Amino acid sequence: MTHTRIAHRGFAAVAEENSLAAIEGALRRGADMIEIDVRRRADGALVLHHDSGDAPGAPLFADALELIAQATNSVMVDLKEGRTAHDVADLLSRHAPGITTVCSGNPDEART
Repeated sequence: MTHTRIAHRGFAAVAEENSLAAIEGALRRGADMIEIDVRRRADGALVLHHDSGDAPGAPLFADALELIAQATNSVMVDLKEGRTAHDVADLLSRHAPGITTVCSGNPDEART
């Protein structure tokens, strides 16, 4: 039996959830897949945050993808709001590591 270690919200046990520090902590500890929450900031940028795209200090989605891709890990993207799928897909096509999973509570968004 094979096990996949998934770091939820980056790896909130070691740093603020959905932060670059949490992702780095997960990578150092050998996580196979990094799960992150994506929202849109008021200026249109995609950022990591579970509850608000305009949360102070929320890191850019592209920066998180680059960090994960450099370590050749997988990523699971949780789309937390609508109208993000096309931009997420564009960034994933440019930065994504080998295995990518996208999920959403909105079935129409996840099918995009």
